[in-house]
Amino acid sequence: MAMSAMGGEAGLDVKAQAAFDPSDAPKSHSFGSLAFQGPWGYDRPENAGRLYPLLVSGFWNEGQDHYAGVAQAHPAFVLSYQKDGEADGRFLGHWITNAIAASYRIDLDRVYLTGFSRGGSGSFPLARGMAEAGHHFAAIIRGAGQSQPDLGDAIAEKTAVWYHIGLTDGPTRVAIAREALGLNRCYAFNREAVESQTSDTLTGYTRTTVTLTRAGRPMFRYSEYAGMGHISAPLYKDPALFAWLFDCALTPVQTNAPTEVVFR
Repeated sequence: MAMSAMGGEAGLDVKAQAAFDPSDAPKSHSFGSLAFQGPWGYDRPENAGRLYPLLVSGFWNEGQDHYAGVAQAHPAFVLSYQKDGEADGRFLGHWITNAIAASYRIDLDRVYLTGFSRGGSGSFPLARGMAEAGHHFAAIIRGAGQSQPDLGDAIAEKTAVWYHIGLTDGPTRVAIAREALGLNRCYAFNREAVESQTSDTLTGYTRTTVTLTRAGRPMFRYSEYAGMGHISAPLYKDPALFAWLFDCALTPVQTNAPTEVVFR
């Protein structure tokens, strides 16, 4: 089974073998200057060696709010981080390092970020700051954003992104989103990527999604929503969104590896 960068079990999300009970509910934690929540079932003895993803919810915290509905299916640490600059990303990277050193079982291969509007613009600077601190997000859900179309090829090669934009959002936001798609198509490491396109109405809007797949992994997804303005709720109506997010890892699990069931 794949191991994380910290040498522990990669903490795969699996179907629960038994239902959680109230004592398994997430507990509040505080480390350094940041408060966060633990995963469901974190204190169960059988999970003592299990590492868990960290979901970072950026401006305006929409990711954490929607994650609550799938938290038992995808147990994770959850951090509300209302920051959006490169220095904030560096701080976050060092905070994660120190939290792991303090025995919080965070899986460095599976740190995720969500951000909408200002959080969308801020998602890429946070990722750059994290990289300067020696870490990377495994995946980013970005909704709209007024700036910052370029994640940078060194980071984009490692970090998966699902970019969402409503076509009746502001014209600058739409232009920035389409620029991000163009940049990803032109990254050198995407020359061999397979591009596909789908359409659906799962979110209540007609949505067209372009996917760039590398080595069998959907590393960049770009969704345009006809008739949708500057709102985030519709994109979270897609049940595949969090499934995609939590399937992303910096070190992908080998699909032909023996399956080991992890009890929550």
